[in-house]
Amino acid sequence: MSREIFDLFLGLCYHLSVKEVKNNRMTGIQEEESLKITSGNNENEKTTLEDDAAIYAKRDERPAKERFKDLRGEEKWQFFKDYILGKLIIGVVIAALLIHLLYSIFGPKPENIMYVAVIDDPFGSVYIDKMTAELTELFVRDPKKEEIRLDSDFYFVSNDYNLRMKLMTMIAGKDIDFIILPEGEFKLYMDSDIFADLSTVLTGERLKELEAYRVEFEGVPYALDITGVVSKILGVEILEKYYVGCIVNSDRQERFDAFVEYLFGK
Repeated sequence: MSREIFDLFLGLCYHLSVKEVKNNRMTGIQEEESLKITSGNNENEKTTLEDDAAIYAKRDERPAKERFKDLRGEEKWQFFKDYILGKLIIGVVIAALLIHLLYSIFGPKPENIMYVAVIDDPFGSVYIDKMTAELTELFVRDPKKEEIRLDSDFYFVSNDYNLRMKLMTMIAGKDIDFIILPEGEFKLYMDSDIFADLSTVLTGERLKELEAYRVEFEGVPYALDITGVVSKILGVEILEKYYVGCIVNSDRQERFDAFVEYLFGK
C-alpha cells in the first residue's frame, strides 16, 4: 500500500513540474510580445513627437521675394519650379487667350473685295468652297486683309420671306456685288431694279464677245446666261437656266469682268 502511495506522489510531482515549465514558457513568450508592443509604441510615440515637432516648428513667414534672395544656385531653381513656374505658365496661357479673343472681336476685319450671292445654289457646298478658294488665289493679295465670299445661304424654293428681306437689305447696304440666280428669280427681281446695265459695266468689245450669253430686257443686257457653265461643272445638263448679274449699286463693279472671265474659263 505504501508503495502505491509513493508512486502516486511521484506522478503528482512530475505533473506539477511539467505544468510549471509550460507556464514559465508562456510567461516568457508573453513578456517577449509585451516588449515588442512596448517598443512599437515607443517608436510610434517618437514618430508622433517628430511629426508634432515638424508641425509646430517655426515657419519662415518672410515674403517669397526675400526668401528667394537667400537661396543659392539649384535652390533658387527648385524654388522657382515649386512656387513660380506653374503660375507663370497659367498666366501666360490666360493672357494669350484673352488677347486672341479681344483681337478677334475688336481687331480689324478683312475687307470684302468680292461678295457673290448665290440663289438656290446649283453647285453644292463642295464646289462653292472650291470656287471661293480659286477666286481667293486669283484676286486676294493678303488673306488677313482681304477676302472673297460666295454666299449660298439664299434658298428661295420655300419662298422664305425672311431670306428675301435679308437679300434686299444686303443689296441696299451695298454688301453684295454680284448675283447668280435661276431664270425665275431673275424675272421676279427685274421689277426691283437691282441689276446693273452690263453695257455700263463691261466694255463694248467684251459685250460683243459674250453676245451669245447676254440676257436682255427691253433691249438692255442685265445678265449673262451661265447655264452651260453650271452644267459643265456638274457634269450633267441642268433643266433650269441660271444667270449671273451685277448689282446696280455695287462699289466693286470693275471686278465683274474678271469674275465673268473666271466663270466662262471653267
